Amino acid sequence: MRSLRPVQWLKNGFVLAPIVFSGRIGEAGAWLESLLAMAAFCAASSATYLVNDLLDREADRQHPTKRNRPIASGELGVGAAIAAAWAWSGWRRSRPSPSAAGFRPCSEATWR
Repeated sequence: MRSLRPVQWLKNGFVLAPIVFSGRIGEAGAWLESLLAMAAFCAASSATYLVNDLLDREADRQHPTKRNRPIASGELGVGAAIAAAWAWSGWRRSRPSPSAAGFRPCSEATWR
């Protein structure tokens, strides 16, 4: 789980800002769409972190703090990391896109 870097997911909360600024804060559908978008961002970022850690594992092993990352330390094997990256990127591919779900960009929602 540490390899997915859930601490970084907080940044993905910024996709919720359009609800506030568009005046749709009381709409359940807007929340559902935005939370799905946030989940997609979390899945995509986790898959990216895994791929990055896979590609950088040799250099990370030489770094004083990065050597403690699960892939660099050997805690998470290369095969398991590849499978996890594929699964997390596949989670995103298996869901409808935000636009298909009726998600509108902030500018469109604001200026309707």
